[in-house]
Amino acid sequence: MNIERKKKSMIIYINFSKKNEKKYQYTGFTKEAINKTQNVGYQNEYFYITYLSRNLKEYRKYYDH
Repeated sequence: MNIERKKKSMIIYINFSKKNEKKYQYTGFTKEAINKTQNVGYQNEYFYITYLSRNLKEYRKYYDH
């Protein structure tokens, strides 16, 4: 799977998560919680991905924008 396809898949997942918070009664993480708890990997308000250190730059290219 190339990066653009991965990016589109994650955008779909994030949008689904935002749209269905109330329906499925879950709460996302706040930015403060993410900043205080993220040790390794990538985390946003809905999910956490562990990584190999060589892949972090690739993840950040499209998750942080």
